[in-house]
Amino acid sequence: MNDFYTDFISSYYKTYKAQQHPKAWEVFESFLEKEKFNTIIEIGTGLGGFTEFIYDLGYNIVSYDVDDIYDTHKKLTEKGVDIRYKNVFDINHLILDDEIHQLLKNGRVLVLCDGIQKAKEFRLFSKYIKVNDIIMAHDYCVDNQTFNLKYKDKEWKYLELIESEIKTESKLNSLTAYNQNIFDDVFWVCKIKN
Repeated sequence: MNDFYTDFISSYYKTYKAQQHPKAWEVFESFLEKEKFNTIIEIGTGLGGFTEFIYDLGYNIVSYDVDDIYDTHKKLTEKGVDIRYKNVFDINHLILDDEIHQLLKNGRVLVLCDGIQKAKEFRLFSKYIKVNDIIMAHDYCVDNQTFNLKYKDKEWKYLELIESEIKTESKLNSLTAYNQNIFDDVFWVCKIKN
């Protein structure tokens, strides 16, 4: 087991590691219970711990990754977790795969952008989610200065997305911050489509 406050990069769910802050488990469980999503689309399965956590809570999650580089997905798929190996974006992150468009029609949707190009993922999905759907992206902080002063190597190691990278699309696509004060401490941006 890792000591989170030594490496600031991951915690565990059951036996699977997740690149999540330890507070994320409680925050997300409460959030998901309140919001009642029909479908959750995750970009970036990673180590699998976060995906399994959402699945174990009883939610319909479809997780996309390009490969099982951590060699952890096989047992999760045997358990019934829907992990699909597919790049759902074109090379420039301008077009979403038709399969995603179909999933976005399945009632109220939560999109979790946690792949390797979070800003591009967020910007593209923000065009297609429906009113009352929610989109989130990981390794977020409002700006570099806040992250470096308040969080870096004190609470989290990675900053891969700041507000200025998604501000224009958020405005164009009628997205507003949703429970952001709760998600700041677990390094996720959370926006709802109005």
